[in-house]
Amino acid sequence: MEEGREYERRRQWIETGIQKLAAIFALDITAYAVMSNHYHVVLYIDAKTAKTWSDTEVILRWQELFKASNLAQRFIQGASLACSEKNKLKELIELWRERLMDISWFMRCLNESIARQANAEDCCNGRFW
Repeated sequence: MEEGREYERRRQWIETGIQKLAAIFALDITAYAVMSNHYHVVLYIDAKTAKTWSDTEVILRWQELFKASNLAQRFIQGASLACSEKNKLKELIELWRERLMDISWFMRCLNESIARQANAEDCCNGRFW
């Protein structure tokens, strides 16, 4: 950190990001601590809940984070899909469901968001973490 600069707002970015992502992913935040130069988070993966999500719910959750495929968007809009398209979509949905209960994907989404905000604020690019 640069001497004399205030970075307290970045702590809020992390806290806000953790809460936002917890509402999308199939996990519970059991504890977290944000220090001046790093953070810790304790997560509980709720695979049981993720397995009860409908295909539509998985797609909508994924779309909160990333642009879903055209196939998924057509499904959400109620379009008729060919058998091969349905099979491909099922594969995608199961991949997204797995990622939505994966700590590595949670951390990736959180860290990328924070890095983008910090780099924009600092007028730079490249690795932040």
